[in-house]
Amino acid sequence: MIRVTFDRNIPRWMKPLNIRHSSIPLPLMLTGSYRGHGLTTLSRDGRLLASGSSDGSDIGIWNTLGGGLNFTLTGNLGKVRAVAFSPDNMLLASGSNLSELRVWDVHSGQCLHAVDKVSNSDIIDIAFSPDNRLVACMYDQSIWLWDTVLGTCKKVLEGHCGQVNTMAFSSDGLLLLAVGWWDHTVRLWNVGTGAWRKTLYGHSSSIVALALSPASTLMASGSSEAHCSSGISRQGHFACSGALDVNAGG
Repeated sequence: MIRVTFDRNIPRWMKPLNIRHSSIPLPLMLTGSYRGHGLTTLSRDGRLLASGSSDGSDIGIWNTLGGGLNFTLTGNLGKVRAVAFSPDNMLLASGSNLSELRVWDVHSGQCLHAVDKVSNSDIIDIAFSPDNRLVACMYDQSIWLWDTVLGTCKKVLEGHCGQVNTMAFSSDGLLLLAVGWWDHTVRLWNVGTGAWRKTLYGHSSSIVALALSPASTLMASGSSEAHCSSGISRQGHFACSGALDVNAGG
């Protein structure tokens, strides 16, 4: 992303590192009878890594301490587009291009819940609530909140005018922030009631990234025009505190 965005015009705040690639030791090589591709994510404790397979339908669970393949999660419908570990490192959620959501026990490899055909769209992002009880899953313009214990839908959040691109729970699990790809907004939702709380405006192009500080007092969102907006939260009410053009710095 950085190479594509800043290939011709390196901003002032980005400094090159004077390091030879050949001098960097490889700390761990993950080996096993498994061919993977670029879809990867680490568990919160860093002990497990999930990676997609070459055909996109399977998920490998790797042990980062020893480098071995623990097992392969099979049975997904279609190609896996998104994966996420739960905060307690016990569960993995996966979403496919055939709108199938699966919740896995990462220590046994067992599929606990499988829900498919909710929508005709790809699942492109998944997020767990801080208490591990909910998994948020994006289907086109809506977000579904699933109970990880019962496997049932708790709430459906609707309101974006276009595809929802990415999302994040607040640290207390009371709010869900979701980014609209086409309507250039960030929407805040009450997780308990499913009610819309607020819409944040300011971006003039598609929002491609969203991040919250550990205490959820700060939020940052980045657009495809290389602009970043930051917000400050006071009792769940966000207000824009500034904007940054990452090509110019400042």
